[in-house]
Amino acid sequence: MVDVRWLESFEIGVRAIDDDHRDLVEKIQAIVVAVEDERLDICPSLISSFLDAIRDHFSREEKILEKIGYPNIKNHVLEHGKLLYQADELRKMAGRASDKAQLQCFLNELVAFLLGDILHADVDFKSYIQEERSF
Repeated sequence: MVDVRWLESFEIGVRAIDDDHRDLVEKIQAIVVAVEDERLDICPSLISSFLDAIRDHFSREEKILEKIGYPNIKNHVLEHGKLLYQADELRKMAGRASDKAQLQCFLNELVAFLLGDILHADVDFKSYIQEERSF
């Protein structure tokens, strides 16, 4: 079973972004529980909710970075685009999954996706955004 938990070390220091990240972790946990309980019928809805939340999060984050004049925003937006493409591919994979084992494989990819955003893409602006505090 995939075990995803929120850790303080994930925090960026901006409430809106951190709240989004916590929500995304909770959404993945809901998918994990559904797969473990073999409630595969509700997985498409849970996955769609997760992907909608990702899109909203990226939009909100990009607006914050633009507002504070983050100098590497173009690269960050490009990274978001790559992650959204990956998320759509994962959605397609989940749509083809017909059993618990296939969905667990999907979950591993989904967790890697989320951690890729939180731990890699967002760490790039963490210190800059904490210093800025003008928003």
